[in-house]
Amino acid sequence: GAFAKDEQIDLAYRYIRPGYTIQVAISDVVPEIAAVVHTLVSVDDKNLKVLAGLHYDIQKAGIFQLELSLPKHLRIVTVVGEMIDDWKHDADAGTLTVALTTKTEGRYDLFLECERSIDDLLVGIDVPAITTVNTKKETGYIAVHTPASIRLRTDPDKQEQVTEIDVKDLPPS
Repeated sequence: GAFAKDEQIDLAYRYIRPGYTIQVAISDVVPEIAAVVHTLVSVDDKNLKVLAGLHYDIQKAGIFQLELSLPKHLRIVTVVGEMIDDWKHDADAGTLTVALTTKTEGRYDLFLECERSIDDLLVGIDVPAITTVNTKKETGYIAVHTPASIRLRTDPDKQEQVTEIDVKDLPPS
């Protein structure tokens, strides 16, 4: 017949007599990206180190780059992932753009290491938030580690859109 079985057919119509009209709208397929971000923040007397694992699920269309938002005061130490062509950190805008060598779909894992110095630990610190840009859904976990000589407490007045969980409820990663 006229319809090839191996071709993808998106729409189909039936008509009874000539004189019909059909109008279709055409648009690009937009990627749908979900991400789970696992962040480990390590704090000592003078430094704060952030290790982040970003686990993407890219559906419907492939992408050639990933964009992240991160606090302006963080210095990027390493960016690791498959098929990375280049990456650019715009410290003033607080963005990181990772260019990939090829169009990427499905599962993609990206790992970052960042750091910054701490001037006065006693005034408290903001836990840095590394977040994805242009994702439909993002969830994540943040774990904080300190040496035994430092005690951490959550400041309830500076906590938004997060829920404290028991350490044993962290996923293995």
